[in-house]
Amino acid sequence: MNGHFGAFVALERCGRRVSETELDFLTCVTAILGKHLEVCAVTGPKPEPDRSPHRFGEIVIIGRHPCVARMIEDVYRVAPTDGNVFLVGESGTGKELVAKAIHHLSGRRDSPFVPVDCSTLPEDLIENELFGHTKGSFTGALAFKKGLLEAASGGTLFLDEIAGMPLRAQARLLRFLQDKHFRRLGETRERFADVRVVAATNRSPEDLVDARQLREDLYHRLNVHRIDLPPLRERGSDIELLANYFLSALNQAHGQQKCLSRDATRALAGYRFPGNVRELRNVIENAYHRTEGTMIRADSVLGRLKPNGVPPAPARIDLIVSNLRAGKADFWSTVREPFLKRDLSRDEVRQIVEVGLRMAGGSYRKLVDYFQISQQEYKRFLAFLSNHDCKVDFREYRDKRSGGRGYRK
Repeated sequence: MNGHFGAFVALERCGRRVSETELDFLTCVTAILGKHLEVCAVTGPKPEPDRSPHRFGEIVIIGRHPCVARMIEDVYRVAPTDGNVFLVGESGTGKELVAKAIHHLSGRRDSPFVPVDCSTLPEDLIENELFGHTKGSFTGALAFKKGLLEAASGGTLFLDEIAGMPLRAQARLLRFLQDKHFRRLGETRERFADVRVVAATNRSPEDLVDARQLREDLYHRLNVHRIDLPPLRERGSDIELLANYFLSALNQAHGQQKCLSRDATRALAGYRFPGNVRELRNVIENAYHRTEGTMIRADSVLGRLKPNGVPPAPARIDLIVSNLRAGKADFWSTVREPFLKRDLSRDEVRQIVEVGLRMAGGSYRKLVDYFQISQQEYKRFLAFLSNHDCKVDFREYRDKRSGGRGYRK
C-alpha cells in the first residue's frame, strides 16, 4: 500500500470523504516523505553492528566484553606498524590467533606467518632450527638447511613461550633483532631476513626477567608494542557467546541442532575456567558428544567442571602416575608430549605432579626417581614445569614426620 492511499483510507475511516484537493496534497507530502526516508535508509545513522565475531581473514576472535574490545583496538593499532609485538596472556587465551590477526592486518599478509613453540624445541637444536646450517657444519649435516628466520622472511615469525628458548639462543636472537642480519651455523657470511617478530608468554615477562629465564635486553627489544590478553574469568559475559559459537560449529560439522539448556549455561557461567577459552571449547565438545538428544543439560557439562574452577582429576591421572612409578611409561613421551600437543591440560600435569609429590613427601629430587627420570635430567624436568607454569609448591606435600629435613626441591 503506497503512502497517499494509506492516508486516504485513514481519513475515510474518520467518517469524512476526502476531497480531490486534499488527496493531491497528501500525495505530495507522502512522496516527499518517501524520498526522505529512502535517503535516510542509505546515508542516515544505522544501528551499532554486532562486533562479535571479529574476523581477520580466516581468523575469528569471539567476544563482546570491553576488555576484548580494547584488545582488538590494540591489534588494529599495532598491526600497520612494523615494530615487534609482545603478547602476554595465560595459556588458552588465544595468543596465536591474535598474532595471526596482526599478521593479516599488516603489510606482510601476503608473506609467510611462521609459528614456533620455543618450549618444544630441544635445547641443542633450537639455534639450528632458527638460523639454519650449512653442509658439513656438524655431524649429520649432509646438506644446507634454511632456518625459520629465512622461512619467515618478508612475513611474521611468531615465537610462542619465548622464555623456553635457552639464554644462548636468546643472545643470538637479540643480535638478529638489532640489524636483521644472522649467520647460519658453520657459515661466516652474513645474511639478511626482513622479519617482524611477535613473541608471547603465558607468564609475567617482568617475573621471567627477574628469574633470569628471559634476557632483559631481549625483552625490551621485543616489547615495542605489548598486548595483554584477558583470561576468560575476567570476561565471564562472553562465556555463553563462546559456548554457542563452538556449539554452532559442531552442529554444522555434524549436521545436528543441539543446544544448551539454561542450567547448563548457568553452570558454565559460574565456572572460572583455568584453561580459558581452550578449556571451554573442550568442555563443549565433550558435552556435545555425550548428549544423545538435542538438549545439552547441566549434568553433561558438570562432569568436566568443579565449583572452585579446578577440573576433576580423571582416572587416567592415577593410571599415568602408576605407569610412571612402575617404569611402564616415560615422563617425556607420556606427559610432556601430550601436553605440548594439547592432549593434556596444564591442570592435569599439575595433578600428576601433585600426586607424585604426595608420594615423594614433597621432594622434587625423590619425585624424579618416582617418575623414572634420571638425575641428569632433573634440571630439564624442573625447567619444563617452570616454563609451562606446571610447577607445584612442594611445601604442602613435605613429609611432616621428617620435619622437612633432608629434602631438596
